[in-house]
Order: sequence, then structure tokens, then C-alpha cells
Amino acid sequence: MALARLQPVDWLLVVGQDKATLLGAANRILLWVGIAYAVLLSLGVSGVVLLLRPLTGRLLVHQKELGQLVDEQARSLLQTDKKLREKTLFLDNILRSSINMAIVAIDGDMRVHYLNPLAEEMFEVAAERVAGADLRGLQVMQGVTPQQMEQMLQEVYQRGECNFLVSREHGDSTHLLSARVSSITTPEGKQAGYVLMARDITEERRLEQEKTLLQTELLQAQKLESVGRLAAGIAHEINTPTQYVISNAEFFAESFNSLVAGLQPVQRLLATTDAEIGPQQLQAARDALQAADWDYLAEEIPRAITQSRDGLQRISSIVLAMKEFSHPGGKEKQDASLNRIIDTTVIVTRNEWKYVAEVEADLAPDLPLLPCLVDEMGQVILNMLVNAAQAIAESLGENPEGAKGRITIRTRFDDKSVTLELSDTGCGIPQEIQKKIFDPFFTTKEVGKGTGQGLTIAHDVIVNKHGGTIHLASEPGQGTTFCISLPRQA
Repeated sequence: MALARLQPVDWLLVVGQDKATLLGAANRILLWVGIAYAVLLSLGVSGVVLLLRPLTGRLLVHQKELGQLVDEQARSLLQTDKKLREKTLFLDNILRSSINMAIVAIDGDMRVHYLNPLAEEMFEVAAERVAGADLRGLQVMQGVTPQQMEQMLQEVYQRGECNFLVSREHGDSTHLLSARVSSITTPEGKQAGYVLMARDITEERRLEQEKTLLQTELLQAQKLESVGRLAAGIAHEINTPTQYVISNAEFFAESFNSLVAGLQPVQRLLATTDAEIGPQQLQAARDALQAADWDYLAEEIPRAITQSRDGLQRISSIVLAMKEFSHPGGKEKQDASLNRIIDTTVIVTRNEWKYVAEVEADLAPDLPLLPCLVDEMGQVILNMLVNAAQAIAESLGENPEGAKGRITIRTRFDDKSVTLELSDTGCGIPQEIQKKIFDPFFTTKEVGKGTGQGLTIAHDVIVNKHGGTIHLASEPGQGTTFCISLPRQA
């Protein structure tokens, strides 16, 4: 009997079975081989026995190696499973306690798969009760219509995420949520689902409103402080033209009496007929006009009228400037003339700078209207003008009679912005403190001469409220230039 040569097989790979199953299969194979071996021996088939004997030995070796391999793989899988459990537990702890944000995981069909505890509290649902439910059928997205939901998902599909604000009734109060829907994709880039993250910003908005209110009150308080500080100077500015008007009014009263006395003979002369007018009457009229000093009055009365009119206009401009400066502005920006704000502030602060400096205004005549908070912008310019005057006064020291510095104000514009430059020839700012001048309560002035809030408020108004920029260039002993850039579009 001829037997075919059997080719030995070194390894048998069984996938998807556990250790017990694999070893059981190997034992069954050895059992059948043993039975066949015994039968063939009893039949005297020695050639086959010779062949089966090494095969049996090889199977026993393979059984041992397979057992070792299964043990190693089992230990590796157990270690990997342990690490995965630890990482899953760590991530779950983060999602549950370390993030102040509600998180909802959703699959591609909008079915809910996960809610962290904050999401359960915020949306008033239990994770186990809504697992597998369609998000669109739940009360998680109050105030968001199905159409809006589709638009958001479309934005997520295009951009990867969508941010929005939504109000939600929670108990007896309304809460404002800042939410974001982000896309979850597979390593191959396929859409796998979405994650909704929401944060309650109700308290933040309340604090922001309180901060805005406090800033407004601080600005108004500083404005009143400025008015109080400038009050004496403004009173002096009003008093000077008022004295002109009072003196001229007294002059008018005296002149009127003289004119009446001088014109009475003329009036009597005119009441007589030509035949009755004699040399005595004409002389009496001439004497009366001479006594009234008619030539002097004819020259001085028009001049006094002009002075009085100028003085009244000066008073009116100061009062109007004070009214515009001290009037509380609105909370919304309005189109206004920056040149007009500058003119008004220069008038209000005149007594602060007129003894130490000349103010030169180089204002663009065609400067467009600028969307701004008028009163706050006026406060910024006032603070900078007063600072410039004080810096010049410090640089002059014992001011020689007639020696003055210069304050230059320029406005320019282009397609995108309006620029305001305010330069002085004062003492300048040392390099080491230039970075600190916008810090709250930082001041180099003596106690009682500065609070350290002027430039802080200026920075807040220009940068935070108007979206502009403010920077300076200064050289100790030479002066300082502040450059403010404001966007033309709100």
C-alpha cells in the first residue's frame, strides 16, 4: 500500500476564540490522533505509525507553544483593557467634575449617547432616561426651532462648529447659555456625530452689566471731579468778560445821561421855527453837545457795544461748552464731530493751560463724523490736555515772565480710521515707566494732584469701548505725543 507524504504544518492560527476553547480543540485533536495511532498499530501498519509518531510529537510541541502564545496575548489584552478602563474613568471624571460645562454627545442620527451631570442638571433630564432618544424631541434646545437646528447643523458640516446663545427657562428664572455644537469625525474624516457643549453665562452677564455700570459711574465721577477742579478757572474765564459787560453797561448809563442833557437844547431848537432861531439858540446847542462830549461818545459807544457783544459771546461759549461737557451722554454711540469735541474741551480747560502754554489746533476741516460716545471721548481729551499742561508747567519750573510751552492737537483721517494726535513740549515720560502709565492708580504726581485714573480711563474708552488704539512716543526733556486711532465704522 502506497501512502502519500504528508507535509508538516508548523502553526495553526485560530482567531476569535478564548484560551479554553483553543486548548480544548488542541486536546481533541491529540485524542483522535492517539486513537488512530492505536488502531493502526493493531493493524500492523508500521509505515503510517512511523509517520504519525513524529506528527504526534510536533502537535504536542505546538500545543505547548500555542498555550504560551495564548497566555501572552491574554495578559496583553488584560493590561490593555485595564489601561483603557483607567483612561475612560479618568476622562469620565473630568467630564463629570472638572469642566464647568454641560456636555451632550450625539450620533449622526441625532440620538443622545452621553450627558455629563451638569448637562442633566442644566437641561433637567436623566442620562439613563434619554439615552438613545432623538435630541430634537427633547427639551434640551429650548428656543431653537427645527429650522434653526438644521441651519446650525449645516454650519457645523461646513465649518466644523457652530456657536450661539440661547435662553432657557430654569425654575422661576431665565438663564442665558453660551453653546457650541462641534463635529465628531472618524480618522478617515467621516461624520460620526456631534458634541453639544453649553455654559451658563447668566451670572457673567450680570457681573459684566454691573462692571459697565460701575465704569460709567466712575467716568461720571471723574467728570464731576474735573468740573470741580476746573470750576475756579471757569469762573475766572466767565468773570473777565462779565466785567467788560458790567463796565460798558455803566458807561452806557453815564453816556445816556450826558446825551440827554446835550440833546435837550437841540430838541428845543428843532421845535422852533427858522425865523425864531437866533445866534443864542445855536450857541446853546453847540455848548450842550460839547458838554456832553459828543465826539468822544460817538467813538467809544460803538467800541463798548462791540466789547460787550464779544464778552457775552465768550460767556455763552463757555456755558455751552460746560453744558456739553458735563451732560451725561447716551450708552450708544452716535455720529459726532471729533473737532467739535476738541474745541469744546479746549474752551473748558483754558484756565488750566493758558498760563503755561499756547494751544495750536490743526484740525482737518473735512473730518467725517465719527461713531463714538461723545461724553467719554471728551473726558479722554480733557485728561490728556490737563496732563499736557501740567507736564509743561513742570518743565518750565520757575516760569519766566512770558515763557510758555506748546500743545498741538491734530486730526487726520483715511478710509478706515480717524487719527487724533496730541503733543506737548513738557518734561516727557521716562522709558522705564512708559509701560505703566495705563495701569490703574499709577501716577507720578504729588498726592492730591492726581488719582492715576485719567489714562486708565482713556485706554478703556479708546481700546475697549471704541475698538481703537492708543500709544505714545516720549523723550524725557523734549515732550510727549499721544496718538489715538479710531475706526470710522462702529
